[in-house]
Amino acid sequence: MTRADNQVEANGFPETTPSYYTFYLTFRCHLKCPMCYQRELRTSRMDELSFPEIVETFDRIAHLSRVNLLGGEIFVRPDAMDVLEYFDQRGVTTTITTSAGLLTDQIVQRLSAMNHLLSINVSADGVGETYRRIRVGHSDSDCVFHWIRQLSEFVDVRVNSVLLSENLDEFEPLIEAVAASGAASLKVQLQIAHAPAVVDRSLADVRTWLGGEVKSLYPKEEKCWQVEDLKTALCRIRQYADRYRVRLELSPRELAGFLEDYASETLWQTHRLNCEGFTRVPRIKVFPNGDVVLCEELNVVFGNLRHQTPEDIWQSSRVRQFRSGLKEHGGLPICGRCCRVVVGEKRFVPLSLTPAIDPVVSLLANEGLA
Repeated sequence: MTRADNQVEANGFPETTPSYYTFYLTFRCHLKCPMCYQRELRTSRMDELSFPEIVETFDRIAHLSRVNLLGGEIFVRPDAMDVLEYFDQRGVTTTITTSAGLLTDQIVQRLSAMNHLLSINVSADGVGETYRRIRVGHSDSDCVFHWIRQLSEFVDVRVNSVLLSENLDEFEPLIEAVAASGAASLKVQLQIAHAPAVVDRSLADVRTWLGGEVKSLYPKEEKCWQVEDLKTALCRIRQYADRYRVRLELSPRELAGFLEDYASETLWQTHRLNCEGFTRVPRIKVFPNGDVVLCEELNVVFGNLRHQTPEDIWQSSRVRQFRSGLKEHGGLPICGRCCRVVVGEKRFVPLSLTPAIDPVVSLLANEGLA
């Protein structure tokens, strides 16, 4: 339980500053995956906190219960393990996300010695040629699953996969590999891509709330999924997971029940959307240079931990205005494809989403995917 669990503002968001942090150690990466939203950031080479600066910055944070360490690829930094061991020595529960392509025996040995490492998320969207087409820059899925087997001996490993047109029909060999690796689960997420109109509408809303210039970090691109293809793929994935006894998660959890609107990027028109980063598991997100943001998809900086406390940032008028805007408007259009969206109060219910006339969605819901 975080400190924010006990007090909630009238707008539904936590009053006290969260003790859970998502820290982007770097935006650098050795891969060039075509679906990665951070590819726009690779050329800008954002300034990064050095290891001494990280220690100095987080030493000032007294209430620190959990850190989720992300990249880029965190292990492009030679001091990544030093950072992890610093948090471990402080007794901070830690999770990390990696492609596993830069792991070594020494890194794995140091990870195994940690006392507060909760889980490791490993990104893999296929095996063999499918993996090579998607994870551009690393050609060997066998190497990745070798490391998953090694890691699974001492920590929960969760394989993260993005559902793409390139792998829509290629999940059975992936799920078989996950089962053989000893990984704890497989999480499947639909690719996050936003139509230009959706991005522009979201940015206009935020400018109204906060004033000033606002940019999106996510590239604008039309991505209209064929709903029937998605339904078929999700049913097959569910069947493969059952066959190989792999624990399957969908991200967001509500995806199966609202597939049509999620795929067409109209979910924001039909339902109120909440961000679990504010409600279920409130957290502070920190970019590599210490900038604090509330949403990775919006390049809105609310402060910097180099010279501000988390309390000053979280309690600032701009953060309160942003949270109030989200609550009042039921989320932004851009929220409709986020992996952390929580679907709430219905504005109206399209007939196409009624389970009684949609047996595939009903099947997914009955299987625990909704």
